[in-house]
Amino acid sequence: MKYRAFRIDTQWIKNGRTVDGWFVLGQRSTDINWSLLHEAENLEAAREFVQGIRDDQPVYGPDGYAVEM
Repeated sequence: MKYRAFRIDTQWIKNGRTVDGWFVLGQRSTDINWSLLHEAENLEAAREFVQGIRDDQPVYGPDGYAVEM
């Protein structure tokens, strides 16, 4: 398992600025950092992306609660 968990967030730092959007982050099993995996157009697109790469890991939404998959 490459990632321990996934998170869908609405803000990310890009080129030194905070930008709004839908971002999929993955937490690796080797450390606790969240890496940017994908930038989506909406929540449904972000969920579809995660659905394609996740096994049984938890997925968290922007509010910190689990997202139904």
